[in-house]
Amino acid sequence: MKKIIFFSFSFLFLSFSTTSGQLRHIKGNSSVGLIYGETGNSYLLGVGYSHYFQPSWIWNVNILYETGAVASTKFKNYSVNGGIDYTFLKISDFLYLNAGLSAFSGFEHLTTNESSDETKNFTTGTIGNINMEIYLNTKILVQIKAEQYYSPLSLLGKWFPVYSLSLKYCIH
Repeated sequence: MKKIIFFSFSFLFLSFSTTSGQLRHIKGNSSVGLIYGETGNSYLLGVGYSHYFQPSWIWNVNILYETGAVASTKFKNYSVNGGIDYTFLKISDFLYLNAGLSAFSGFEHLTTNESSDETKNFTTGTIGNINMEIYLNTKILVQIKAEQYYSPLSLLGKWFPVYSLSLKYCIH
């Protein structure tokens, strides 16, 4: 048991010790990741890609699937979004705060409990976000994000917040 504890602490120490002194936001770096998010009425899953085209400027693209229910309406949404994040605060070499703007487009599939008829709707809009990147080591980071969607064509509502967590793998 002591050996397991020793090796676990050694691994954690080495993982975190490699984070000091290494810059993460370097021009040309990229990351791929998995996304899990929630709103008040749904959850979403997705994949994403980020590219640092300057140390403080990040280009992102995500493919998302969302499912949930509002009142007596069940829905499934499929969307793609892309945008730019700007790093406005760097706290140490492993913690970055970013803000960004994105655009999205996709389809809503709505089904009401009263009928089995499915309504399909094209939707598009903008997204404002603030996020925090936490580097666990040189290759793995966790991103915590709060977003505000504006969707003027949506049948579900015009404004809705999304809170998400991403686990990303860095490609150097």
